[in-house]
Amino acid sequence: MKDTVGSTAVKTDPVRTCRSCGEAISKDAPFGYCPKCLLSLGFIETSKTEPKPKSPAARLRFGDYELIEQIGRGGMGVVYKARQASLNRVVALKMVLDSHLASPVVLRRFLIEAEAAAKLDHTSIVPIYEIAEIEGQHFFSMRLIDGESLERKIALGEYEVQKRGKGRFTGRDKAQAKVATLMATVARAVHYAHERGVLHRDLKPSNILIDKQGQPHLTDFGLAKIADKTITLTPATTVLGTPGYMAPEQAMGAVSQAAGDVYSLGAILYELLTGKPPFDGPTAMEILRRTKEEEPISPRRANSGVDDDLATICLKCLEKDAGQRYVSAQALAEDLERWLRREPIQARPIRMPGRIVRWCRREPMLAAATISLAVLIVGTALLTTVLYRREKNNRQALEQQGDSELRVLTKRIARDADRGDRVLRISSGEMAVFLRQRPPLTDGTERSMTVSAISAERNPDRMIKPLSSLLSDLRGALRKHASTPVLFDLRLHSRGESAAEALGNDVDLAWTDAAIYVLARREATNITPVVKETYPSGPEIVGMIVTSFESGITNLADVKGRSFVFGDRETAIGWYLPRAALVKAGIRAADVRHTNAPIGRVLNLVRLGVYDAGAILSSDLQKLTGAGGRLRILAEFRCASHPWVFTRGSDATTIAHFRAGFLTLRDSEVLARLGGPLTGFVPASASDYDELEKQLDTAHRFDAP
Repeated sequence: MKDTVGSTAVKTDPVRTCRSCGEAISKDAPFGYCPKCLLSLGFIETSKTEPKPKSPAARLRFGDYELIEQIGRGGMGVVYKARQASLNRVVALKMVLDSHLASPVVLRRFLIEAEAAAKLDHTSIVPIYEIAEIEGQHFFSMRLIDGESLERKIALGEYEVQKRGKGRFTGRDKAQAKVATLMATVARAVHYAHERGVLHRDLKPSNILIDKQGQPHLTDFGLAKIADKTITLTPATTVLGTPGYMAPEQAMGAVSQAAGDVYSLGAILYELLTGKPPFDGPTAMEILRRTKEEEPISPRRANSGVDDDLATICLKCLEKDAGQRYVSAQALAEDLERWLRREPIQARPIRMPGRIVRWCRREPMLAAATISLAVLIVGTALLTTVLYRREKNNRQALEQQGDSELRVLTKRIARDADRGDRVLRISSGEMAVFLRQRPPLTDGTERSMTVSAISAERNPDRMIKPLSSLLSDLRGALRKHASTPVLFDLRLHSRGESAAEALGNDVDLAWTDAAIYVLARREATNITPVVKETYPSGPEIVGMIVTSFESGITNLADVKGRSFVFGDRETAIGWYLPRAALVKAGIRAADVRHTNAPIGRVLNLVRLGVYDAGAILSSDLQKLTGAGGRLRILAEFRCASHPWVFTRGSDATTIAHFRAGFLTLRDSEVLARLGGPLTGFVPASASDYDELEKQLDTAHRFDAP
C-alpha cells in the first residue's frame, strides 16, 4: 500500500514505493514520490511554458497544507502557493530544498530566517504564520503577497525616470515621487527590524514584493543577523550578501551593522533612479572590487532627469565610510519625505575638498605620488611664469623699438609720395619692420632680388604688409626646401600708371595682371611665368558684362547707343576682355558713351542706373545675388589668373625652386589680403595665356573707327 503525506505521523514500510508509479524509493523521498514523478507533477520547473493548472484532486497534501503550485525558488529553499486546510486560507509555504541532504549551516540559516521574520510584526514585512517540520522536511508558512518583486517591476520599466522633463512634480518627477515614496516605506520597515535587533543583510529588489496596491513588503531574511544570537555559521571573513547591493565593509567580510542595510537601501534607490546598480561588472569579484575601491557615479550623470536633492540623498547612503551615511534607516525615510514635501533635505552634497580628502585616505600611496607630481607641476609653472614675464618684457621692448622704426618708415614713405614718386621702394630690412620681425640675418651668401608688384589699390602702401608676409614665407620655403638663401627688396606700383616700369630691366620677379604680362612678353622674350593664382573655382578669373533689368537691354547688341563703364585700365577682366566682347557684338568706341572706374565700384554704378552696363567680376555678382540683388548677364568671359613671372629670365633650376616654394604657401590670412578669394598657387606656363593674347588683338579694334 502506498504512503500518504498528511500529518507528522507517517506509516513506514520495509520497502517504500512511489505513490504514482510504484517504483521503489528511499524512506526520505520528498512527498513519497520518485524523482521522475516529482518532476512530472510540476514541483521543479523544467520548461519555460506555463504549467497547466492542477485540479483540486491532483494537489499534494503536506501536513495541514495543500500544495497548489511552485511560485519561487532560490539557492536555499523553494516556495509554494498552498492552502492551509484547517484555517481555509491561502499562504506561501517555504521549505528547504532536499532537507535530508542540506548541511547544518543551510538548515540553521533557514530557521534563522523564519525566526527573524517571526519576531517582526509590521505592515511592510511579510508575516510568518507557522514554523514546523514534517517527515524531516523543514518549512514555514507566511502571508501570500499577490504581486511581483521590485526586480520584476524595474525590468518592466514601471519606475523608469525619464532623462529630461519640464519641472518638479510634473512629467518625469511623478516617477521620482513614486520612487521616493516606495523607498521611504521600505526604509521605515528596515528601521523597525533594526529596532528589534534584526539586520537583514541582503536587501535587494528581488527581496521586496510589491502588491496590487503598489505597497512594498520586505521578505527573505535568509542572511539576517539577530542581535541576541551568538551562533557563528560562517568564518568572519566570509562575504554575505549580493554583489552590487552590499556595503563596502560587508564586501570585505567585516561585522555587519545597521549602516550596511542603509547602504543597500541606497543601492536600490540608485537602481530605481538610473536603471542599474551603482556598481556592475563581468564577475562578482569585479563588482566587489569596484564597491570597495571606486566612488559611484552621480545619478545625475547616469540620468540627467534625476533631481539634485534626490541624487544627494542617494549618494549619502552610498558613502564608503559608514559613519558618513544616514545614522539610521529612519533618518533616510525622513529625508525622502522632506523631499516629497519640497522641504530642505538634511543631506548635503560632498564638495570637492571632501572628495579629495576621502580619496587620499583610500589611496595613500597614490595620493602621495599625486601630491609630489602636483608640487613638481606648480614649481615648473612658477619657473615658466618667471621666464614668460622676462620674455614678455623683452618682447615689449622690441615692440616699442619696432613702433619707433615703423613711424620713421611710414614718414619716409609719405615723404616720397609727396615728392611725386610713383614707386614705393621697400628693402628687406624695412619689410621686417612692417612685420614686427627682426631683420633677416645675412652671411654674404644670399642672393639679392628685386620683386615688383602692380597693385590695384590707389594707395599701394596698403599692400606692403601682405606682400612682405608672402615674401617672408617664400624666403623660408626656399631656404627649407632648396637651401636657397634670398633677400627680397620690394617695389610697389599703382596699376595703370607705371606698368612698363614695373617690368623693367632691374626687376627679377613680378606680380602683375595677365594682360600686362601678355603685352610685355611681345617685346621681351625672356619673361617666364612661374606660378599663377588659384581660387575656389580654379586658376581662372571669371568676368561678365551686366545690366539692370530696368535698363531694357536684353542682349549685348542693345548696348549700342547706351552708356558703359569699364573696370581698371590695362587689366584683362576690367578692360580688354569686355572690349573684345563688344567688338564681337559689332560695337565700337564711337557707339557707346564709356568711361572706366575701379572694378569693385562698377557693380554699384550699374545697379543704381548711373551707367546702363558695365564689366564686373563674377564673384561680385555672387555677393550681390546672395544679398538679394539682381542683374542681367549679357556676356561672360574668363582668362588665366594673375601670374608671378621672372622678368629677366633665369635658369630652369631656379625657376623650379621658386615654383616649389610658391606651391607651399598656405597662409590663408596673407593670401586673402592679396585680394579676392585667393587660395594658393599652381604652376604656370606661357601657353596658358595664348588665348588671352588673341582676345587682346580683338580688343584693340574697339578704338578703331
